[in-house]
Amino acid sequence: MTDDIWKWDEKKTRSELVDKLLEKSGWIKDKNFIEEYTISPGRIVDEDGQRINFKKADYVLFYPNAYSGQPIAVIEAKKSIKGRSIWP
Repeated sequence: MTDDIWKWDEKKTRSELVDKLLEKSGWIKDKNFIEEYTISPGRIVDEDGQRINFKKADYVLFYPNAYSGQPIAVIEAKKSIKGRSIWP
């Protein structure tokens, strides 16, 4: 991590920080967690059931796995902001 962490956008924060922390904690992408997971199908806007504004979470963690398990956590990543930290 040679870049200035405080200049990272959300995409870089996810790839360089969140993804690595999840992997280090034993979570396996597409096995225990799914990225860009739809958590709401959106608002119905007409009689045909057409929907708009569906919502996706950056990460949804499942137990015991993403295919037969239950969602247990939602993670939303944000761009890095100087003065904010996930570390105690």
